Amino acid sequence: MNIETKTSVVGWFNQRGMEPLEYQPMAIITTIRSDKKKVVLAAAPNSGKTTMTICIIDLLKEVNPNLKVLILTHNQVILRDNFVKNIEKLGKPFNYQVIEGGCDDITEDIVIGLPASLNNCKNLPEFDLVIVDEAHEYYKEKMVQRIIRKAKPSRQILLTGTPSPFIGEKQYDLVYVTGQDVYEAGNSAEVFTEICTSTYFIDHKDYNPEGDVRKSYNFGKNETTVTLDDVMSKVYDRLISKMRQPKNYAYSPLVDWVFLNKNMGRTMIACRNQSQAKKVGDYFTSKGIKNIVSISDSDSDNELLRVWEEKQEYRVLIVVRRGVLGFSDETIINLVDMTMTKNINRMFQLYNRVTRKFGNTKKLYIKVVPANLADYHCVYVSGMLCMLHEEWYTKFNGKNFYEMKVPIKKNRPKRTNGTGNGKGRGKVKPRIEDLGCIEPQEMFQYLNSNKSKLFNPECWTEMGTVISRLNDYYNVRRIHTETILDEIYSKYQNKKFEEMWKSEGAAIATARRKNIHEKLMLKYNIHRTWVYRNEDEIEQFIKENNITKQQELRNMGGIGLKYIDWLSRNPEVRNRLLPSTKKSISMEELFETMKKYEYAQDFKKNHPVLYTKARRKDVLYSTGLKRHIKN
Repeated sequence: MNIETKTSVVGWFNQRGMEPLEYQPMAIITTIRSDKKKVVLAAAPNSGKTTMTICIIDLLKEVNPNLKVLILTHNQVILRDNFVKNIEKLGKPFNYQVIEGGCDDITEDIVIGLPASLNNCKNLPEFDLVIVDEAHEYYKEKMVQRIIRKAKPSRQILLTGTPSPFIGEKQYDLVYVTGQDVYEAGNSAEVFTEICTSTYFIDHKDYNPEGDVRKSYNFGKNETTVTLDDVMSKVYDRLISKMRQPKNYAYSPLVDWVFLNKNMGRTMIACRNQSQAKKVGDYFTSKGIKNIVSISDSDSDNELLRVWEEKQEYRVLIVVRRGVLGFSDETIINLVDMTMTKNINRMFQLYNRVTRKFGNTKKLYIKVVPANLADYHCVYVSGMLCMLHEEWYTKFNGKNFYEMKVPIKKNRPKRTNGTGNGKGRGKVKPRIEDLGCIEPQEMFQYLNSNKSKLFNPECWTEMGTVISRLNDYYNVRRIHTETILDEIYSKYQNKKFEEMWKSEGAAIATARRKNIHEKLMLKYNIHRTWVYRNEDEIEQFIKENNITKQQELRNMGGIGLKYIDWLSRNPEVRNRLLPSTKKSISMEELFETMKKYEYAQDFKKNHPVLYTKARRKDVLYSTGLKRHIKN
């Protein structure tokens, strides 16, 4: 069976009464075909990563019936059980074994377990393939790396919805499925995103380097109550609105809790710490709303999460972190993010808890932010929504949001008032730091709310609008940059690079950072003038300099190295222009050449390249070469 064809993948789905989504066959085939040891299946939440993973295992198993696979799920029992449920739902295409304690009784080829359960296994057998779920959280941890060293796999597949920790690292082959792919395939709900200010007062100093509010921050009971009163008033007004869109006036403070309990749909509320979560739970209990607070203090074994899944009468689920990663529940209609985080990855994970399609139900993501930092958070949420698009999803490494305009307070020395006592202070202006995304005013619709209220709806948008505006923004920006580069080349074609950089440095830097100069073949040669790199130019250069070997081209440095780079990606042209370029010497030829010499220094002098190869292969003295020349 040829597992590398789309037909075989589609057939696998059809056998189970399913049709694959548009992007799934190619993602599966690309993952299987990868020649790297570590493959990252970077598929946005709700893309069907688990189904694709099961398909990959089953197809590989058909080719190699003895294939041994270890699946490390996220360190929560409920997420491991969800993986098992998906296998059963797909007709149990292969036998598997769930490890809960020791690993002495492993009898199946497919093993599923938590890293914590396998960490202390002394007799863990070897596996051909290791699959790590939620890899952005645990893959680089010592515990997981210790397990992988014991398993000694020849291949690893890492599953994640937020691939930023792996972007830019050469040892990984990344296979992408974006949120836009999922939306356009019709597998995503229509999600309204709203940013609202609250009564919490949180300053910049209250955030840690990861962009989260420090865990010790005390979320006051009164502030939590007032915030939730207005949040639920907002949800109530949305329910009674026929258009199901925000209204440009203040929300009603009067909430019919009986109506709300019956009609609001299941709601997840994400909190920053356990103290805040308990206060939120007390609030809903006082209103007669059945809720579950799933935190480590009261639900260490995830039993309450199981109750939530099984009993639909519970309306509100309150979590800190465990509901963020890998938790799949399409019945969640509303998500209220009260973590106050400005970490883009964290927000993206929370946002995708409500992107799972549930009939034709429109869903709601409310981002609650402190009023004093509302402008900052509008930019961060805009950046999070950019992650739906390939341009940002495939390049964001956690730090590099180019051109994202975020106002940042700049510490300046105290200014004197003329007397030299240092007491006078001028007005400190925020500086703009270029980080990279569409600005909030292009992404959101702002509301005219009642400014006398402490809790104000700031702005809103919906997923279809977001994706449309991201596409427009990306295309316009790229076309604009390419146009600028064409103008630069025409204007400065015969001038020095320094002169170009002096007047057009910003545009050239942008082009190089976006790799657009590669597409235009815009490079500068050894004389530092900009030229187009193409086959005719290289052929002319080789003839003018009487070059017959690739090594001669390499020895020229500068432009020679750049031409070698181009020729390496165009082997047919290289073979035509440099027919005398030899293929890599075999080990037999290497040994025959070494036998002609008595001393290693003579061999090195006459064949420096072969000498280096012999040392790298650790065979330099295998033919009897002597280390030193006699005096």
